[in-house]
Amino acid sequence: MLVPNMIPSGNTHRVILSSPDQKTPDLDRIQDIAADATGALRLALQSASDLSQGIAEDIRTELTALERRLERRDTIGDGARAEIALCIERLGVFLPDDTVEVFRDELRVALNHSERVADLIAADQEIRRLRWLGK
Repeated sequence: MLVPNMIPSGNTHRVILSSPDQKTPDLDRIQDIAADATGALRLALQSASDLSQGIAEDIRTELTALERRLERRDTIGDGARAEIALCIERLGVFLPDDTVEVFRDELRVALNHSERVADLIAADQEIRRLRWLGK
């Protein structure tokens, strides 16, 4: 039996396997989400410098507390969430202003990331507890 030395290129084909993008579960990304909370708080505090002098003075206590949290990179604990929520609440008393809205929106992003981390941790702990009780 003769084996050809050359294989015609016209007779070849390629197989391409395409798989849809799969989202990594949030529980596997918990550290990234926690870092996102810290980054969002950092951005929010940077935008606080755009606030008017009067508003910045009125929320000085809250800003100082958030700056300390950021220095310690403590943005996912109950205390951090409470301080962020308090600052958001305090901003609600001011007349609508673009700089206030930007600051409040960035604080909400930080709070959302922090709450997501807390939700994931709580869910993981609850699942572990239920599995332990089920055995």
